[in-house]
Formats: sequence, structure tokens, C-alpha cells
Amino acid sequence: QEKIDRLNKIGFDWDPLESKWEEGYSHLKEFYVANGHSNVPKNYKTDDGFNLSTWHTNRKQFRKNKSMSEDKVNKLNELDFVWGDVLELNWNENFSYLKLFFEENGHTNVPKRYKTVNGLKLGTWISSQRADKKKGRMSQNRLDVLNEIGFVWDPKAKPWEEGYSQLKKFYKANGHTIVPSSFKSVDGFN
Repeated sequence: QEKIDRLNKIGFDWDPLESKWEEGYSHLKEFYVANGHSNVPKNYKTDDGFNLSTWHTNRKQFRKNKSMSEDKVNKLNELDFVWGDVLELNWNENFSYLKLFFEENGHTNVPKRYKTVNGLKLGTWISSQRADKKKGRMSQNRLDVLNEIGFVWDPKAKPWEEGYSQLKKFYKANGHTIVPSSFKSVDGFN
């Protein structure tokens, strides 16, 4: 007992794994309070140098390997911990905003600087999707999902095609292609 007392007196850590858990959880809670979510960015370290990103990633692995108690899982869930692939979740969130934009506007040609009401840069995301497709970095599943809602891959081609289609209608109705500058089609195309 005397040896235990001596170790206790100098602050000996009897359960270093639990201490590391508590330290990480405390930092994650602070991050959650400050940011409103627990999606810790890659390589993120706290002000005191704690590598919260690594700790965060390890929690996912521990849960996957079933080496984390249900109590700890529940504590992390209270901080809206995201157990899945954050990049996939972000893509799905952006896509849901694109679908909403489509429902409200009838097209997917989102302006480049367009932001959603909560500040999400949807126009920038759209540009990234076009670039990913062009560079061959887009999965077939994502390609299919975007195509299903009529995603505009070449925003410059669409207005030209629309104008050409309207010009053909004008020609069919009038027998010539000299369109007055003030002319508007039945469906409002100018």
C-alpha cells in the first residue's frame, strides 16, 4: 500500500488510455461548442498541440473494430459525431441543396458565386463537379445521380442550344431568320 500511496502522491496515471480518452473528448467538446459540429478537419491540432484530427479518426476505427464501449459511443453521439465518410456526407449535403435549387428554379445551372441561405458555396461545388467529371475523377454513381436531375455539364453550351432551338421555331413560323431584337417567344425566350 505504501508504494501505491507514493505513486498516487506524484500523480501516477493508473489508466493512461482512459486519461487520453478524456483529454480527447474534452477537446472535441470544446471544438463542438465553438463550431456547432464535430467534423474535425484533417491535421487539426488544438491550441495546446493536441492532435484532435488523429484522435477523432481513431475513434471511428475503434468503433469499427468494436473496441469502444457503448457509453463512449453515446457520449460522442451527443456531439453529433459523424461515423461515416465525411467527404461523402458533404457531397450528399451539397447534392441535396442542388436538388432544392432545381425544385425552386427548374434548372441546375447554378451561378458560380451562388451561396445557400446557410452560406454553403453551391456555385463553387458545381464548378468542382464539372472539373471532376472533365478530369475523369467522378464515380459513375455520382455522374448518374447528377444526370438524373438534368445537371448542366457545359453551362456555355446550354444557352446556345436553347437559342438555336428557338431560332428554328421562329424560322418554321416566319420563313426567315431575321429576328427583331424586341421579339420574345411564347415561352419568354428573348
